[in-house]
Amino acid sequence: MKTIIHVGLHKTATTYLQEIVFPHVKGYTYLTRPYTQHNFAFNKLQYADTSLYNYSETIGELKQINSEKLLISDESLSGKPIGFGYINRSLVAERLAHVFPEAEIILFIRGQQDIILSQYNMWVKGYNSGYRKISDFVWYPKKNYTYQDKLSNSPANLNTLFWNTNEFYLNLDCYKYFELISLYKKFFKKVHVFLYEDFKYEPKNVLEKISSILEEKIEIVDEELEKKVNISLAQESLIKKIHENKANIITNNRWLKKLLVTYLNYRDEKFSDPKAYIGEITKNVYENNNRKLIEEYPEVGIQNYPNEYRTSANRP
Repeated sequence: MKTIIHVGLHKTATTYLQEIVFPHVKGYTYLTRPYTQHNFAFNKLQYADTSLYNYSETIGELKQINSEKLLISDESLSGKPIGFGYINRSLVAERLAHVFPEAEIILFIRGQQDIILSQYNMWVKGYNSGYRKISDFVWYPKKNYTYQDKLSNSPANLNTLFWNTNEFYLNLDCYKYFELISLYKKFFKKVHVFLYEDFKYEPKNVLEKISSILEEKIEIVDEELEKKVNISLAQESLIKKIHENKANIITNNRWLKKLLVTYLNYRDEKFSDPKAYIGEITKNVYENNNRKLIEEYPEVGIQNYPNEYRTSANRP
């Protein structure tokens, strides 16, 4: 069975690929959402504890599909970022390799600051209806709770957690791409890494490469290439949506909601710019990791986008 698995990442034109591109691939049985999330076998493969996961159930499901060529696309096959911090990523990769030992992986990555901002935007405007500021959405360790702290009975708090799963947070370590790519190369012989930025600026070139992997021509008309999906909210609309989400939690009264949103808009007139905030707190987080990625996997090409993938060499 020839199997191509597109594992995301989230916010790297995944919806566009799933809705506009992959349906044109006629020579494959195409599996995507909702099937890849709601089918019990695929759901367990991604989220079930090892004691509850059943390899035979997954194989049985594939026998029912009975296809010589499979194209599977689901961004959550790369793990769940918000709240989970991708803690199931390695487990899913290992299980996929067990079920599909000869599969080829398609992985898209995106400049760290941009992908974090896009995740935040989706968290606010999507089903989560997020209402916290960007500073309360991203998570990074602030203080280690040391053995000396233990001996001195120092109090622990949320700031002493490296991974905080108490609320919907996004841990900055999720986007250390060297480890991500190394993980898939460990389990799969063929791992095709694409850059979101290449797809944004040269979509036809990227589609030609995907066609080569599939060994099937993908015909996309220009109108479809220009189609936009999952468009992010602009700064002003994002702030308004945050206030609306917060008001919805407080009251169901339509007029009271309106007054509350007006008040919140006035109170937060100097709402911090998410892009500026992320730029400040991440300026030293990914430099060494990106440099290592360039050294070990130069074919990925992040060096072509120094503003999106920062290293100490291109720091102003």
